[in-house]
Amino acid sequence: MYTITSGTRRSASNPERTRPRRVGATGKKGAAALLFAWCLTLSQGLPAEATQPTSLPDLPSVDTTQLQPQSLVAGGEIDRIERDSFTVTAPPPPPPPPTSSGRSSFAGLGMAYVNVSTSEVQWPLAASPISSGFGARTAPCRGCSSNHKGLDFTPGSGTPISAMAAGTVRQIRSDRDGLGTHVIIDHRIGGELVTTVYAHMQAGSVPLFEGETVSVGTTVGRVGNTGASTGAHLHFEIHRQGVQVDPYSWLVSNVR
Repeated sequence: MYTITSGTRRSASNPERTRPRRVGATGKKGAAALLFAWCLTLSQGLPAEATQPTSLPDLPSVDTTQLQPQSLVAGGEIDRIERDSFTVTAPPPPPPPPTSSGRSSFAGLGMAYVNVSTSEVQWPLAASPISSGFGARTAPCRGCSSNHKGLDFTPGSGTPISAMAAGTVRQIRSDRDGLGTHVIIDHRIGGELVTTVYAHMQAGSVPLFEGETVSVGTTVGRVGNTGASTGAHLHFEIHRQGVQVDPYSWLVSNVR
C-alpha cells in the first residue's frame, strides 16, 4: 500500500532512501588476490634459464711477458734516421823523450826517421808528423808554393824547434807574408856550407840574435802559424852550397 505525498511515491515499508553499499576490507583482499595470481602466472611462464644466474666461461690466462709493444706505422714504412757524422781532431802528442840509446823516431806520410841525440847533425824535431814533403805539390793556400822547397813538420803549436847543427845565426826576420817569423843559420859540415831555414814560427818566440853562435840542439824558436800558412807547422829548408836540397833525404844520410 502506497501513500502519495506531494507527487512522490514512497514505499510504506522503507520510507528512507536506499544507501549504496560500501567496499571495505573485502575489496582490498580481492585486489591483492588478483595481483598474486598475475605474478604466479608470469613466473610460471618464464623459462628456467631466466631465473638462474648465468655463469661466464673461464677465460684463458695471458702471459704478459710474451706481449710485444705495438707501433703505428704511417704510410707503411719507417724511415731510418741517420745522424750527422762528425769527427774531432785532437792535437798531436808531444814528441817522446829520447831513449837510453839517444834515439827517437817517427813514421808518417811514408817518411820514417830516427833522431840520434849524440849525433853532430840532428832533426829539428826529435819526433813529429810530416805533413808535406819536398817537390811539386798542389798549393795549399794563396801565396803558398806549388813547388815545395822544404819539409813541413806538424808536432803541434808551441813545440820547441832545435838547431840542426852547430853554426852561426845569419838572419832573423818576421814577415807578414811568405815565411813569417823565421831564422836562417849557416853551418860548416864536411867542409861544405850548409844553410838551414826555420819558418812560420810563433812571433816573439826566437831567443837568438843575428851573429850568435849556436850548438846542435839549441832552441831556435817555437812552432807557429805566421806568414803564408794554413796551420801551425815548421817549414824547414836545407841549402847545400846555395842549392836547395830535399831535407828528408839529406838528414836520413847525415843523422847517425
